[in-house]
Amino acid sequence: MKVTSFVLYVSILFQGLFSIDAQALTVIDLDTVDIVRVTTSQPIAQNTNSSETYYRLGNMKESTDSTGAISAYNKAIELNSDFINAYYRRALVRYRLNDKKNAMDDLNRVIASYPNFANAYYYLANIKDDLNDPKGAIADFDRAIKLKYNYGLAYNDRGVVKFKLGNIQAAIDDYSQAIKFNPNDALAYRNRGNAYYKLGLTQAAISDMNKAAELFRQQETR
Repeated sequence: MKVTSFVLYVSILFQGLFSIDAQALTVIDLDTVDIVRVTTSQPIAQNTNSSETYYRLGNMKESTDSTGAISAYNKAIELNSDFINAYYRRALVRYRLNDKKNAMDDLNRVIASYPNFANAYYYLANIKDDLNDPKGAIADFDRAIKLKYNYGLAYNDRGVVKFKLGNIQAAIDDYSQAIKFNPNDALAYRNRGNAYYKLGLTQAAISDMNKAAELFRQQETR
């Protein structure tokens, strides 16, 4: 396939959703990890004033009522100012609501208590990238990966920052690590394909875009 036809090929492949000139893509996976296990055996109705109860209520509200979830986490923290899980979950909801400064404050509070919690560095890195601090973002992705060597999302998203800085080969290396740890990561294939194309490696780019398209189709049919 000629290089001149590649842009058209990609636009057809992704049905107009992506362009080869588009920025590399990140994916924010709002996980449900508890830093410390929370156990509340009593039903909510019988334990209405405990921080654990409000934390559980926040969990329940996250998918349908983000503002209500934050209110519940606020109450949990009011009742227990050391409730790190509540700070972490509130940070993720705040990030989803584009309240990045307060999300960053919550994540820093988490890290102050649990400096080896990789996920907190991952989300903090994405916020710093959004706030145009690429060096800070890469430093936090580095910390996340050091703590969790197989952190595929962190490799992909660090690659995105390096790509935007023009470090294309370094970005490819990170996308390759993301694929190593998650061979079904369609976004990493898509991003690496884009990076290969930037380096003029057309056949490698086409191979990755084909793989990305196959994986995206599989996801749509699940």
